[in-house]
Amino acid sequence: MIKNRLHLHLTNKINKDIYKLKDFWIGILFGGDRHSCCDKFLHLYLGDKLIGLSSFSLSGEKHNNTPEIVGFYILPEYRKQGYGKLLLEKSIKDFRRFTDKKLTMVVISNNMDKLLNKFKNDNLIIHKTSILI
Repeated sequence: MIKNRLHLHLTNKINKDIYKLKDFWIGILFGGDRHSCCDKFLHLYLGDKLIGLSSFSLSGEKHNNTPEIVGFYILPEYRKQGYGKLLLEKSIKDFRRFTDKKLTMVVISNNMDKLLNKFKNDNLIIHKTSILI
């Protein structure tokens, strides 16, 4: 991993460049009105290329007053290289500035088990779900 070329950017709006990536999961995770409930977006760049994104809602996606990481995504070609871990660590740290409540994260992919096990003690509640396509 080339850490000196990595940078993260916390914003109040989603970077529309994410939609140019033409990945099915981006539409599921950040499409429609799904991102409208989000308060913050953390963009991960490698140089000028957007390679990952996480989104956070203080009130939760369902507005149940439960802070939630609503969307979390790393481009497939950058997975299993430490970028997901970096983005999740930074997401938890940055989002903690806005709340001290436990964070919730709904996970669709079984591929995140190993990564999420590293964060069990960070007041992160994981809910696994499946999606029918």
